[in-house]
Amino acid sequence: MPVIIADENIPLINELFSHIGEIILLPGREIDNRICQRADILLTRSVTKINDALLKDTPVRFVGVACTGIDHVDTDYLNRHHIGFASAAGANANSVAEYVMASLLTLHHRRKIDLDKVTLGIVGVGNIGSRIEQITQSWGIKTCCCDPIRAQMDTPFKSVDLQNLLSISDIISLHVPLTSTGSYPTHYMIDQPQLDLCKQGAGLINMARGKVVNEAALKKAIKDNKMGSIVLDVWENEPDFDTELITLIELATPHIAGYSWEGKIKGVLKIYTDLCGFLGISDLKSKEIDSQLNKINPNLTNNSWEDRYQFFRQIVDIEQDDQLFRSTLQFDEIRKHYRTRREVSSQG
Repeated sequence: MPVIIADENIPLINELFSHIGEIILLPGREIDNRICQRADILLTRSVTKINDALLKDTPVRFVGVACTGIDHVDTDYLNRHHIGFASAAGANANSVAEYVMASLLTLHHRRKIDLDKVTLGIVGVGNIGSRIEQITQSWGIKTCCCDPIRAQMDTPFKSVDLQNLLSISDIISLHVPLTSTGSYPTHYMIDQPQLDLCKQGAGLINMARGKVVNEAALKKAIKDNKMGSIVLDVWENEPDFDTELITLIELATPHIAGYSWEGKIKGVLKIYTDLCGFLGISDLKSKEIDSQLNKINPNLTNNSWEDRYQFFRQIVDIEQDDQLFRSTLQFDEIRKHYRTRREVSSQG
């Protein structure tokens, strides 16, 4: 029977995977090469780096990561060693999109920002960015989008140049993978020159990856009163973070935008079904679990901004998460014991 080593913070591991193999649950940061000597199948999140140091000379033949981003995964290594791989791409898109909307509504409520009059710049218009665009446009928020890679593959999609987007946007929301190569690398894509292009007092939301933004440059721009309201869910040196930067920004959370109950369940379902396909075995569980996901989307098109804020706060409540992070300064502990947060789309 295969041995499955899994991050203890991935939900429904026993319920879904027990018919496949023996399960060993461990903290993600404790999973190392020694542990993997016992594993045939490895199920992790973003805290475990998947590379040669972890997998060399181990029997691991399948890796599943229950998260959207895969910048922590050496996919070339997996391909060279014929190790199967699955990620939860797109699973938490609605969760992150709703966290962005909660941020915008909180800025409206706290700072009296008139969302009818702002331009929201969306950088990266994949699963998450396109969902944000869909919601904001239905609510009447003007958007401009930058995603040159999508524009190359999707002819009808119109991508605004990043420099132009920065100069015309009142609030910028980042939703790109972390890359350091290729035609459009995103590592430090928001640095001092880019911040200089922003409107005076522009807001910035980063729910992508911490190293997309140069935090030192961002701190300087805030202190110089160049940038306005800042919302950060991701940090340059996670799980470490800049405590001074937290004091300078509007909302600070410990990489939990995608942590809705629905997002987590959809993520683990994705790697479960991919593993079943890889092993050539029957999928015995996914339909049963998927049936528990409520797919009703409440219609808030005709609500006022304040009504939307109050509705979101009852469910998403990014302000509660911000207050908990500021008061405890605990990154991994909050993530490990995070409250059950349902999506707005579950409220019918």
